[in-house]
Amino acid sequence: MTGSHTAANAPLLADDRVPFPRTDASLRCQTDPKSFVLEDITGRHEQEKALAKAKRACSACPIVNGCLKWALANPA
Repeated sequence: MTGSHTAANAPLLADDRVPFPRTDASLRCQTDPKSFVLEDITGRHEQEKALAKAKRACSACPIVNGCLKWALANPA
């Protein structure tokens, strides 16, 4: 059936009980989003380095706590 959705391919909706945090600050995830895409990186050592870089960027973020709460409530 063309155009039909099943549970397996239906789009996920965000949990509105946990809103995504907002700020006027320049955020690393917005200015350099490629730094947070780890799935395309091959090699364990390269993945570990990329993950450490992303963690450092998040640790300095002014909305990191709210972002983490949102991410846990909205798994991809």
